Amino acid sequence: MSDAEPPRARSSTGRMPIRVGAAATLAVTAVLGLVLWLTGYFPLSNARAVRVTVRDDGVVIGSSHAGAVLDVFSDPLCSPCARLATSSGHDIQRAVNDKKVAVRYHLLNYEDPLAASGDYSTRAIGAVLCVAAAGDPGHYQAFYTALFAPNFLPKIKPASADHTDADLAHLARTLGASPRVGECITSKQRIPSAKNEAANAEALLRRLQGNLLTPMIFLGSREVDYANAGWIDNLQ
Repeated sequence: MSDAEPPRARSSTGRMPIRVGAAATLAVTAVLGLVLWLTGYFPLSNARAVRVTVRDDGVVIGSSHAGAVLDVFSDPLCSPCARLATSSGHDIQRAVNDKKVAVRYHLLNYEDPLAASGDYSTRAIGAVLCVAAAGDPGHYQAFYTALFAPNFLPKIKPASADHTDADLAHLARTLGASPRVGECITSKQRIPSAKNEAANAEALLRRLQGNLLTPMIFLGSREVDYANAGWIDNLQ
């Protein structure tokens, strides 16, 4: 009679503890994920999330499931554009966050000759692109609005100075942008893209409107009347 240990049986019964353990782990993971989603730690799906994307004729912010897409045309040195940003900026931001609209922001630089530096609008567009490229919708919305704030909008000639790149970088950093965004602005990294964007935005505005007049908002090819309060909630 041999003293050798008999071979172990290879049965499904012998593997059951492993399978049960794996199933239990998956179940716990699924439940934990659901709890974290319900408590807001992370979304179960971000397919409908609000995103910010840089294009060659502007910056798009919104969800791919937004009900409508608006095209907003402005120049960073334009006083009426500042009034629009002040009067409707919050409502536009709310509609974007509620996924009712997405917005394509088109910034032009045709008012550069009116700036003391001669290129403020272009540099401001470059700063906007630096912020947008970082990919944070909240930072982009905050920076765009602050750029047109009455206490930040530069005065046109004969004013002796307007904002420097360092001023634009400081504004972005104050609103939560990273040091890398500030470096992008002060190094003029996005200036070539800013010039290209402004040219493309101008060409699009001329096709829609026939001339250069900002601010303008379009829904498709139709001009939007933004004069009345609550206009964004009554889009047809």
